[in-house]
Amino acid sequence: MFRLSANDLEGRIIQQLNTAIEQQVAHAIHNGELSGDRIELLQAIRDDSIEILAKPHSSDARSLVRKFVQHVEVETDAIQMRIDLASLDEALATDTELQHTVPIASVRVGKQLKLAIPPGEEKNPTHKDPALIKLVVQAQTLRDRMTTVSASTFDALASQLGYSREHTADLLRISYLAPDILTGILEGRQPENLSRRALMKMPRLPHDWSQQRQMLGFG
Repeated sequence: MFRLSANDLEGRIIQQLNTAIEQQVAHAIHNGELSGDRIELLQAIRDDSIEILAKPHSSDARSLVRKFVQHVEVETDAIQMRIDLASLDEALATDTELQHTVPIASVRVGKQLKLAIPPGEEKNPTHKDPALIKLVVQAQTLRDRMTTVSASTFDALASQLGYSREHTADLLRISYLAPDILTGILEGRQPENLSRRALMKMPRLPHDWSQQRQMLGFG
C-alpha cells in the first residue's frame, strides 16, 4: 500500500509554484525587453505572490494554486504538474504550459510502503540589496524616458529628466549593464562587494558584456 501525505503534496505543489514564479519573472527580465517601470511592477507582483505562498495553508495561497496550477498527477515515481502564469502578468505568458516534475520514492515503514517526497534542493543564498536594486531600476527608467525628451545639449537633457549632469551620466552608464548582470542584482545574486556605492564609483564601466561580468565579479 502506498500513502502520500496530503500536507506533503500540498507543500511541494506550492513550492514548485513559487519556483515557477521566480523563474518566469527572472526569464522575463533577462530578455531585456521590459522597461524599468515594468521590471519594478513585475518584481512587486513576484514578491506579493511569494509572500502569499509563504503561508501555504492560507486561503490566499490555495487560491493561487487553484488559479495557476492547471493539473497535478501523482505517478509511482514522480508528481507531474502543469503551471500557467499568463494571468499573473502578460510578460509571464509562454507558448505552452510549464511542466514540472517532482521525484518521489517508496519508503518502507513497518509493513507499509509510503511515498516520500525528497526535500527540495536548497537554493544558492541570496542577499537582495534594496539600494542597489533601486539604482539599476532607476537607470533603466531613465534610459526609457530619454526617448520621450527632446534637448539640444546633455545639460538640458539632464535638467528635463530631473537629475544633475553627473548623476544622469552615471545612470545612463549603468543602464547598459548586461541582462544577466541586471537579473543577478534583482535576484540578490550579486557579489558581496558590489553595492550601490561601488557601482556608482565605476566611471569606466565597459560596454562589452563579458568585460562587465569580469569587472563586477559575475564571471
